[in-house]
Amino acid sequence: MQSASQVLRAILDRYDNFKGRFSVPVEGGERGFRAWLVIDLFHHHFRWPSGLILVGERHDVLLLNESLFPVITIETKEPRHEASKKEIRSFETRLPHYTTLKYAYLTDGFKWIKLYLAAPAGHQTIAKKEIFDVCQHDDTAINKFLATFDATQYISKPNE
Repeated sequence: MQSASQVLRAILDRYDNFKGRFSVPVEGGERGFRAWLVIDLFHHHFRWPSGLILVGERHDVLLLNESLFPVITIETKEPRHEASKKEIRSFETRLPHYTTLKYAYLTDGFKWIKLYLAAPAGHQTIAKKEIFDVCQHDDTAINKFLATFDATQYISKPNE
């Protein structure tokens, strides 16, 4: 079985191979990258059941627990797209939609912003912020960073 870092690297390589091959603007860009994260990393590797993955617009990807409460949200950007301060702020303003969130990520696949969330008294707050660049770390560090996505931490019956 491939490690999480190998799966992520394969997704980023696939993105590079697809980029520029389609004449329709944005085809194969952010949406393709997002789909590969959902299918290859979250569903296949980290074993999230498809019924507990919600893909949307305001929240690009929500990973749900068995009670259908969102526990992780992921905002995706096209690989190598540096999120602007405005994009980061917009992402952060959407987090209070779900006070059950434990983690929030904003990523282009290479750079990951991880927010540790808490909701004391029902009000969502950012307890800690971590910035992680996969180009600056080895596979062991990448696997450790991505371990938050392991479905067994949130649900009792992940994909078999």
